[in-house]
Amino acid sequence: MSTKYNLYVRVSATAKCLRVATLPLSLLLLVSCGNALYSWCDPTLCERGVRHLACRNNGDFAKRCASDATELDISAYKDQFVHEHNKRRNFLALGLLPGYYPAARMATMIWDDELQYLASLNLRTCILDHDSCHTTYRFQYSGQNLCGVVRDRNPNVNVSGIIEEVMGLWFNEYPLIDSSYIRKFRVTKYFEDYGHFAEIAVDRNTHVGCGIIRFTRPDVPYVYIYNMVCNYASIYALDTPVYTVGQPGSRCLTGKNPYYPGLCSENEPINPNY
Repeated sequence: MSTKYNLYVRVSATAKCLRVATLPLSLLLLVSCGNALYSWCDPTLCERGVRHLACRNNGDFAKRCASDATELDISAYKDQFVHEHNKRRNFLALGLLPGYYPAARMATMIWDDELQYLASLNLRTCILDHDSCHTTYRFQYSGQNLCGVVRDRNPNVNVSGIIEEVMGLWFNEYPLIDSSYIRKFRVTKYFEDYGHFAEIAVDRNTHVGCGIIRFTRPDVPYVYIYNMVCNYASIYALDTPVYTVGQPGSRCLTGKNPYYPGLCSENEPINPNY
């Protein structure tokens, strides 16, 4: 799978997001691996010479992390993560977003624990940046969105509010490009300003997994910083459609999602890999 990496954009796209109880990783690792043959150190997972994020990674916080760095338990918010993505994809797929045509076969996203696990490992580096490789055997061209926001230093934070804010920041990049990027994706010098929206709009994005970390910084001790990472089943590709334009759901083989009529049903056999 490494032979196609030159087609895929893995540029940091976090600029517009920056505004300034720990997950059981061992359990997630068991869920992710499934059996002894599953190795994150398999060299075929990444480009030649690139080490996978999860290879020999025990899930500890990096030494650079603040002493109070904590990953939030988002188990009660998985449905919200999924809904915040699907409602925006549905709005786009129905052709309701100004400047954009409807989508003929856009997947309904569902939660994936393996993608969440890899998002968690990224967060625990305490660097708001894309990792070099987080692909999986199922998701050979996994996408990734990142963002950081701040809140008053109150541990009883409104997690739902953080999710909504970050999703809004990502999706509201849509005026910066137009439907010509959807028909044939390209990168310009402004890519950091619209890459998050493009990731959300990829029609073959069938799965998502996210995480949130909280920490303080000495230069702003009166606030908490919250970094949020979402990993996706797929990613946009250069000179390739982000989604297929057409009447909403017109190419869905299994019918439309009754709750998101612009999206295909959850049973739609969509291959997230190019």
